[in-house]
Amino acid sequence: MDWPVFTVIHETPEQRKNAGFMEQAKGTYDRFKHYRSEVIEAALFAEHSLTVTLLDFLAGSDVTRRALVRDLVLNAEFCTFHQKWKLLRLMLELYEGPLQLPNHEMKTLRKELKKIISLRNRFAHGKIRVDARDFSVWIEYLEDGRQFEKVVEEELASTTDLCDRAHARLWNIHRKIESLSYILPQI
Repeated sequence: MDWPVFTVIHETPEQRKNAGFMEQAKGTYDRFKHYRSEVIEAALFAEHSLTVTLLDFLAGSDVTRRALVRDLVLNAEFCTFHQKWKLLRLMLELYEGPLQLPNHEMKTLRKELKKIISLRNRFAHGKIRVDARDFSVWIEYLEDGRQFEKVVEEELASTTDLCDRAHARLWNIHRKIESLSYILPQI
């Protein structure tokens, strides 16, 4: 079954009656549906990388302790992607200097993760609209109030690159902690 998960905006009464018009609008939506899942999947990958890095900070290399922290804290309902981001921010404030992590890279990482969280929320919870005037695609979402933003394919395609960069930075933190045998410096 096809679920009607998009709407057409600015359509005329004539367009509403035209079956070919709705087919074209649905085709436009279907093209963008792929990007919706790509954004969500890429964000899940980045969130997983963040979880692994937080486990490095909080549980070290002990498998049992990692499983306990993951299950009781990081995978708990209250620990959203945004909460994990806040926890990483705190960990970086505490350990950025002692771990000799490049300040500008950590600042960039925090910004990139914040953007990934925002994009994920937009596409997971937003409503996709096809504009009848030009078949452009818009997404309506809540972030500091109701937002209405044009969706551009080229920008969406770069989302996976953004997630890959964040993953690489998180992996560098992991490697640094791993190189210290998971024994964090005194703070």
